[in-house]
Amino acid sequence: MTASMSLLVSLLTMFAILPHAYHAGSMCGCERHYAALNDLFVATQGGKWNVRTGWGVNVACENWAGVTCNGSDVTALQLDNNNLIGTLPPSLRTLSGLKHVSMVNNLIRGVLPSAFSNWTGLQSLRLSLNMISGTLPEEYAQWTNLSLFYLYQNSIVGTLPSAFSNWTNLRSNRLVGSIPAEYESWTFLSTFDVGINILNGTLSAEFWKWGRMHYFDVSHNRLSGDLPSSFGQGWRLVTSFVLSDNLFTGSLPPE
Repeated sequence: MTASMSLLVSLLTMFAILPHAYHAGSMCGCERHYAALNDLFVATQGGKWNVRTGWGVNVACENWAGVTCNGSDVTALQLDNNNLIGTLPPSLRTLSGLKHVSMVNNLIRGVLPSAFSNWTGLQSLRLSLNMISGTLPEEYAQWTNLSLFYLYQNSIVGTLPSAFSNWTNLRSNRLVGSIPAEYESWTFLSTFDVGINILNGTLSAEFWKWGRMHYFDVSHNRLSGDLPSSFGQGWRLVTSFVLSDNLFTGSLPPE
């Protein structure tokens, strides 16, 4: 083989290797989640998203708009105000490392898949201002690390499952039934907003245990009965206490 031929072969070999080396170097370790993320992109008309940098491109998903990775895990999806139109695909359950999901003010519709209970490390979920319907799966009780759950202004129906211990903001939905007395265990709670629903029954006197309460709003429901005087003894930090448009009787306790 002549010297010029050897040089040509070397150059061709180098250019054949470079693309593979580039793509390998651009991976972030969470390639196994590409399929689930692509399902989300397709199911919510990703081509119409306001910001979609990196999505559908063969680069590290940590460079995709709204995606945060840590090693081989996708840990956060931040897609607020991004014109997501459609339903959330059940395949997102495979993102078992998720800690934070926020998709506020989009056009997400349909029911929330029970399979999302696989997000056992979830710490915050914000899906307010969408068109989500159906009931809340009881399987979500497995989200034992959850500290923030915002789902106001959707079309959620059904009762509040007693198994939940972290649901703090379900305003402007169509929830019915009573507020379970089991929620007395929410001693960490600082905000409770279930205004504009169809909740009925009375407020448990045991809710005085919510000693960190700052904001309490149960307005525009069908709650009834007397207000427990114990609230005044336990809720020393309250700055907003909204009860309007209910069926409460009696007067406010002096406490």
